[in-house]
Amino acid sequence: MDFIKEHKFMVITGSIFLLLIIASIVLGYQLFFSYDNNKYGNRLNNIENLKINEHTITKLESELKEFEEIESVKVTITGKLINVIFHVDNALEKERAKEYGDKVLTYFSEEERKNYDIQIYCMTKELTEKTGYSMIGYVKAGKDTIRWSNN
Repeated sequence: MDFIKEHKFMVITGSIFLLLIIASIVLGYQLFFSYDNNKYGNRLNNIENLKINEHTITKLESELKEFEEIESVKVTITGKLINVIFHVDNALEKERAKEYGDKVLTYFSEEERKNYDIQIYCMTKELTEKTGYSMIGYVKAGKDTIRWSNN
């Protein structure tokens, strides 16, 4: 007890320093080490019960492949983002390619379009400086029209 009375300032300073170290360790652990492995956090809560079924994806891919100007179609879903990638013939004009992009929206229900962002990548089979092009269309969740890149 005599030691504490004689060194009151050092004891208070040391205990405050010790508390700060403990608080920083706890805070650092909570910030840098997650408690669960969900990389999206709670951002996907509104689509937990609204999953895009596999039939819709295969129908979209197969029906778009039937057009003679379209070479291949691939659909991937990551979180709240639907990516539709299709390769088209070099002779296809950009306006016609945008029409194919507009057809993509018809495959998804109104509820799905309210909750998912849709990206449409359209590129020609051969892309060089003189021939071919690539375009990206984007529909934010809840919107009705596709916004295309400046190509």
